[in-house]
Amino acid sequence: SRTYDIVGVFRLAPVKRPDVFINVIAHVAQRHPELRAAIIGDGRMMSDLCKQTREKGLDGRLEFVGHQEDVPVWLSRSKTFLLTSDSEGVALSVMEALAAGTPVVASDVGDLADVVVNGGNGFLTPRRQVQGYAEKLSLLLDDPSLRALFAQHATISATAFSIEATTCRWHEILHSI
Repeated sequence: SRTYDIVGVFRLAPVKRPDVFINVIAHVAQRHPELRAAIIGDGRMMSDLCKQTREKGLDGRLEFVGHQEDVPVWLSRSKTFLLTSDSEGVALSVMEALAAGTPVVASDVGDLADVVVNGGNGFLTPRRQVQGYAEKLSLLLDDPSLRALFAQHATISATAFSIEATTCRWHEILHSI
């Protein structure tokens, strides 16, 4: 059994939209009163975000756990992973979540569509769309069999980004020159 329903891993900075993350948690918590969520990461927005968490009535449901060395362990303890950034390249935290077998719900920004298979190992949603993130998370939380299927696909898709797979691709590219 996984400890957290939703976890996020990001720097507490405006571009990562932790305020949106908190709003999503508040929205999902309306349907899931026992919801447990965690944010892994530090940053200058901490005091404002703690205030927002209190104002949304999420004390005891949303934990700020700060910087953690064992992020993969935290990810493996969560049912879902949420990323609400306005901008990303290929987010390492998304690839770590997939490798941990944790389905991803993320903003459809940057290169995330290269790793998140919408409807396969997770869901992509337009950035800042609280309702969109919340619907996809609720879908995964309400349906353990769908979540298990996505988790299986997540683990499989993560192998495409392993060091071994990347080394092989570079080897092929260099030998084709």
